Order: sequence, then structure tokens, then C-alpha cells
Amino acid sequence: MASFSALETAKRGLLAQKFGFEVTNNNIQNVNTPGYSRRTAVISESSPMIKTKGGFIGTGSLASSLRTFREEIFDRDVRKSVAREASYNAEKSIYERIEGILAEPSENGINESVNKLFAAFEKASLNPQDVNLRENIIQTASTFVDSIHNTAGMFFEARKDLYKDINGNIDQANQLIEQISVLNKKIGYTKAEASVEAQSFVDERAMAIQELAKLTGAHATQDDRGQMNVFIDGINVITGADYSKLQLQENVNATTGETTLILNTIGPKGNINGTANPISGSLYSQMKAYNVTFDPNDSSGEYSVFSKINEFVDTLATKFNDLTVTGYGLNDTGNTPPARNFFLPDTATNSVTALNIQINPDIKNDSANLPLADVALEPGNNNIARQIARLANDSNFLNGQSPTGAYSSILGKIGMMSSESINGSKTMQLVVQQMESQRESLIGVNLDEEAVSLIKFQRAFEASSKVVNTTNEILRTIINLV
Repeated sequence: MASFSALETAKRGLLAQKFGFEVTNNNIQNVNTPGYSRRTAVISESSPMIKTKGGFIGTGSLASSLRTFREEIFDRDVRKSVAREASYNAEKSIYERIEGILAEPSENGINESVNKLFAAFEKASLNPQDVNLRENIIQTASTFVDSIHNTAGMFFEARKDLYKDINGNIDQANQLIEQISVLNKKIGYTKAEASVEAQSFVDERAMAIQELAKLTGAHATQDDRGQMNVFIDGINVITGADYSKLQLQENVNATTGETTLILNTIGPKGNINGTANPISGSLYSQMKAYNVTFDPNDSSGEYSVFSKINEFVDTLATKFNDLTVTGYGLNDTGNTPPARNFFLPDTATNSVTALNIQINPDIKNDSANLPLADVALEPGNNNIARQIARLANDSNFLNGQSPTGAYSSILGKIGMMSSESINGSKTMQLVVQQMESQRESLIGVNLDEEAVSLIKFQRAFEASSKVVNTTNEILRTIINLV
């Protein structure tokens, strides 16, 4: 009955080569599918069953398993790289907006407005009793205040937009977290049923984790069941099919008014499990910008552009007020000056910010009240006007710099940080390309290789078919002999 065993052996060969052909066909059809990892059929010899005088005869081949070329080590490196690239890209976008808000150098920028204000006091010092020159100071100061208010308003709008972007990214992150947990569950089921994971689910999960890493800098570890446990800032957000959602919390300091964002992990019952602030990814840069860069009351000690502008404005107002409170207007009398502030400080904090700065209404509504003299009833006295004009060259105005130097240092810092984000983005883009290229060389589908495999399985299938035909003829001959 050897002929019957030959028929069984050929049948197994047909099935094994058909399996290899189908696997190769699937690779070819997914050559352009993002995240797809190529597979190959592992064909092994079946157990020998027939004993002869010469030993055991084999019983053919079996499609024993399906091998995938996806490697977690490559996925991990790519995740780290794309997270850092996303951080730099978010920073680059943020600093581009800051540069657009400040619009320097320009005729309507803060620096030019301050210089024009000093120039107006310089002109007025030549003829302090001239009403037109006094009105020019008030008009120039109003333009400066409008410029500052406009800048502060755009910073607040940018911060609001950033808050919306953060919330949108958190919603996306929560969708990815839920998707990963569902895929973990599916992979667990398929492995329990077939002792091997369904590779399609594994590929889909790998892409989802990579997208989550772009947002939060998440990293993952694989357990013995083939499921991925995902962490953000060391806080576990996914364990198998169980997961925690992310929720944004805004904290407000009742004393300073400083607002900061933190990211909580919320369990299935709505309880807060912990705080998982991202350490890289888009959300990391966006939350840092919200908590520091765009925070007018920042106390972190890091570089806050809005706080620096407020410091500049407060210093300018203080320097002006320290001089004008000692001066006299055209109609002031007596030995005690009326102590008029040029810029009104906030009554609660006794400070001036970019948002609340305003000219003293007593001065704005009547230029005669503008204190340019240091002695009463001396219309030609210009001592206060000259001292204010000299502030333009005061090297101790702020942090050992003149007003222009102090403001330029803010612009310089912004430019440097913007340049760092641009260079970082370009560098990480190259790194990501290299990492993905390395991974693609391992898991990607090569059509030339698949074409060779296709021919190989086709020829093997045809050969097995010929064995079936030959065996059939042998059986027919034997039957006819009988």
C-alpha cells in the first residue's frame, strides 16, 4: 500500500506549498500597507510513519508555523525617536507663533514703540512748555500701551489655543489607549486558541503604540502572553486589556494667579490613579509651553517669554513712575510734588503688566499735568523730561542692560530656542528616517524576494501535483493487473 502513502505525502506537499503561496500572496498585497510586517511560511518535515528494511520513510512536509520579522527592539527605538521628533516639531510651531506675535523688528513692535517714547521725551525736553510736544508724549505713550496690550492679548489667545490643542491630543491619546487595550485582548485570545498571536493585530497595535508615543512619549514592554504594557512617565496606563484614561487638570494658585496643567490617569471607576506628565512627544512640549512659556505668572524658574515681557513692562513703568512722582506739571504749585504716576500700577499687586498697563488718566486727559519739571511753576524746567529720556541709555535699566538691550535679549533668547527646535527637528527627522529604514529593511516587503518565493512555491505545488498524477497512474495499473 505504498502508493496510498505516496498519495498522502503528495497531498501534504500540496497543502504546505499552497500555504506558502498564500502567505507570499498576502505579503505582495500589503507591500504598501503602513506598519505591515512581512511573514514567511515555516515548512518542516512531517514525522516518518512507514518502516522498511532500509529504515523509516518520510511522510512529506507540513506548514508548521508562520514567522514574522517584526522585532520589538526596532519598534522601541523608532518610538523613542518619533516622540523626540514630535517634541521638537511642537516646539518649532510654538516659537514660530511667538515670533509672529512679537513681529520684531518692525515699526509697530514693542522695541520701536519704546524708542519712540524716549525720543518724545527728548524732544519735549527742548521746549517743555510746548503743549504740542506734551501731547506728542501722550500720543506716543498711548501707541506704546496699545502695542503692549495687543501683544499680551495675542499671548493669551495663543495660550487658549494651546489649551484646545492639548485637550484634542489627550482625546486622541485616550482613543489610542483604548484601541491598544482592545488589541491586547484580541491578541491574547488568538494566542490562547492557536498558541501564536495574530500578526495583523500585532502590527496594528505596534502602529497604535507608536502614535501614542508621538503624543506622550509612551514606552511599552511585552509580557509572556504577548500583550503590551504601556507606561507614560513611569505610570502604567495599559496592562493587558485593562487601561486608565488621561484627564487634564488645571491648577490655579490663589495668591499669584498662576495656572498650571497636570495630566492625571483615571481608573475605570473614575478614581485618580496618579499623575503622568509626558516626558517627550507633542503633549510634553505643549504643556511646557502652557505652564511656562505662555504663563504670565510663571514661578518655575524656567524661561517664560510672557513673564519676561511683563518684567520688562513693569521695570519700564517703575522707572518712569519713580521720576514722574517727583515732578511738577505746568500748573502745579507748592513745595510738595503731586506724586503723579505716569503709568498706573495694579492696585492689588502694585505692579504693572503687559495686560493692565495704562497711562494715568490725570495725565492722559490733560497734558499740562505731565510732570516734566522738578520745580513748581518753572515752565522751562526740563529736568524730569531729560532724566526719562536718558533712561534709553541706562545700562542698569534691567539685568545690567539698557531698555533696548534688555528687550533684545528676550528676542535673542526666543531666537536661540527657536533655532534649537528647528535644528532638533531636522536632526530627529534624519534619525527617524534612519531608524525606520533599518526596521523596514527587516520587516518590509521586498517584491523581488516575494516574486522568487512565489515561483518557488508554484513550482513545488506543480511538482506535488505531478506526484499525485503519477501515483494515480500507478494505482490504476495495479488495479488493472488485478
